[in-house]
Amino acid sequence: MLAIAITTAPRPVPTFDQSLASLRRAGFDGTTWILNDGRYLPDIVGSVVVNNSPPLGGLKNWAHALETLVTSTDAPWVMVLEDDIRWARGAAAALGKDLRDLDGKLRDGVGYLSLYLSRKVAKEIEYRKGRPLRPGIYSSKLAEGCWGSQAYVLTREGARALLADPTFDDRRRNYVKNRNRDGIVSGCLAAMGRRLYYRVPCLVDHAWGSANSSLAAKPVQRALLTDYWTAKP
Repeated sequence: MLAIAITTAPRPVPTFDQSLASLRRAGFDGTTWILNDGRYLPDIVGSVVVNNSPPLGGLKNWAHALETLVTSTDAPWVMVLEDDIRWARGAAAALGKDLRDLDGKLRDGVGYLSLYLSRKVAKEIEYRKGRPLRPGIYSSKLAEGCWGSQAYVLTREGARALLADPTFDDRRRNYVKNRNRDGIVSGCLAAMGRRLYYRVPCLVDHAWGSANSSLAAKPVQRALLTDYWTAKP
């Protein structure tokens, strides 16, 4: 039902090993594609390792991961993860239920289901729905203003449409900074008329990646933190 890829790149404090272990403990035991921009990774049990040479960089590697899942699997849902997330206990079962619900109700309109809800996005949803948010799935209207691409789940059809979108293709190939994948992916999907959904509570936490970016030295970005994480959803 779900194909998974992780993008990884060097960080000041490495997080990949513990993030992959957390994914497994959460119940995701199928094959995982690893799109590696760092030092050569040997084979990993249960995974397909793709060592990018030369490294692709942030946005290009994310797009490469999405394309790999579309071309290498026939899964109806695909999930692209960052390498600095910690998973809630029982997350695989919880996400499976969410995807079955979306299949029956909203599938055709899904841009992505984000398993992480940053404060910036939460503030916009709270303004419309009331604070605090109860458990459930909510849509955001921020489009390219969305922050946080820690864990995006897309339908197979939505992923193919995004990869074929001229605007996304142009950003992927020509955007000199080669970053801001959260805003670019969100903006392109929203412009295509697809909705951006967020799960409450989050199934992943981003504490391992805070002030530990693979792109550049950054202080803690408080708007990228979440108030909706719980270790057991």
